[in-house]
Amino acid sequence: MSSCPLSYALNFPPEPKFQSRCLYVVGGLYGNVFALNEILAMADAEGADVVFNGDIHWFDAETKSFCQIEREIEKRALTAINGNVEFELASGQNGCGCFYPSCTDAGTINRSNLIHARLSRLVNEECKQFIEIFKKRAKCELVSVGGANIAITHGDEKFLAGWGCSSENLAQKVRQDELNLWFKERKFDVLACTHTCAPAAIALENGVVINNGAAGMPNFAGKLYGLITRIALKPSKEAIYRARLGEIYIEALPVRYDTAKFLEWFDQIWKAQSPAEVSYRDRIANGSEGEIKEAIVGGFWQIYAK
Repeated sequence: MSSCPLSYALNFPPEPKFQSRCLYVVGGLYGNVFALNEILAMADAEGADVVFNGDIHWFDAETKSFCQIEREIEKRALTAINGNVEFELASGQNGCGCFYPSCTDAGTINRSNLIHARLSRLVNEECKQFIEIFKKRAKCELVSVGGANIAITHGDEKFLAGWGCSSENLAQKVRQDELNLWFKERKFDVLACTHTCAPAAIALENGVVINNGAAGMPNFAGKLYGLITRIALKPSKEAIYRARLGEIYIEALPVRYDTAKFLEWFDQIWKAQSPAEVSYRDRIANGSEGEIKEAIVGGFWQIYAK
């Protein structure tokens, strides 16, 4: 995989930012305002604390939606950290900052850079006030749920855009050993991440890694909901899969936004043969490629296929 620059390196806080009884970690919203509204309604219904862990923006390359998302975050005083999308918007660079694995085809990389370039033009011409906000956002955070330390970032435990928590990497014994040591040394219990756009989960001896894939896009074949991570003292009846660690439940929760409305909105911004249409429209309309069971890399998880 491509190595990230030093500016992407992480330094987790020594103490939790806050204590929570029910935590939502929302990675990869990708500018889906319909998913955002559904997530906020879900959080309100059970009094959940919400942390956005990056790539909040992507498809929202128009002023109204971009500003709406940021206003909701500010209005509700929700915690947000940067993903590579926001980090690069703040830095003024031309690329998306994804640092894709070497196996990624050139077309995908080029389209991602074009999407980010359009988003960057929007921010610089219409939404400049958010550049300073992105500059001030952290790259990682620490939260406590039921006494367990929840490390939250966009990529992996080392870099903002690291791919070390993809299912392919998590399946490797050397990677599992590395994470076990990291959990033990840092006294962290859970690593909640995203970035890879595909969900992955593994329960190790010393801690649990849960990568929600995408909150604002489908993650599984024939399933048109997004996914967020829920970590709480009580389980949710809506969980897609779940692991238990001591007193806490670690779950993948569906975000059942209105696909028809999302597609109508998407098609207004991204016309046929545009980079986002080519890369993502089929996934939005029909679901992704993987099956739910393929997201479970190892450890004991209960799966509730819905």
